[in-house]
Amino acid sequence: MKRFFTFFISITMLLLAANGIFAQEGIFAGLEIGAAVNTRNGMTFGIGINAGLDINEYLAAGLKAIYSNDMETVSALEASALFRYYLPLPLSDSKVFVQGDFGGAFFFEYGEIFPALMGGLTVGWHFPMGDLIYIEPSVRGGYPFGIGMAFGAGIKIDFEKLRKN
Repeated sequence: MKRFFTFFISITMLLLAANGIFAQEGIFAGLEIGAAVNTRNGMTFGIGINAGLDINEYLAAGLKAIYSNDMETVSALEASALFRYYLPLPLSDSKVFVQGDFGGAFFFEYGEIFPALMGGLTVGWHFPMGDLIYIEPSVRGGYPFGIGMAFGAGIKIDFEKLRKN
């Protein structure tokens, strides 16, 4: 587990360092809490982290990790790449998004590890709360987590706003 988080932080730092090359709009990082009906072990509750780059006004890419537990015997760890599309709707500062997640999941049950491929689709709403903070309620579906919902919050640094100031 410690190696995974070290790897995740290292990749995140590389993405953040590359922002001058790839990110035209900004960077973001956040936490989320949620619940899912896991297709392997029923209802789970979990916490997740994500970080990414806003490539342009409509596209973002990044990394995401979620740890969940069914409060009995099974824990799961999901690690994925995320690709996000912000829908061009006439809203003020908030944005509706569709996000694809692709990666792997590991189930820990009775001292054994069971790997699985992971894929999902998330639909959510990004609400800026000032210049740096955002919140994001979302719902997702896919495998191996079935269906779930989450509430996230984080920090977003918008390079376009910084350039104008």
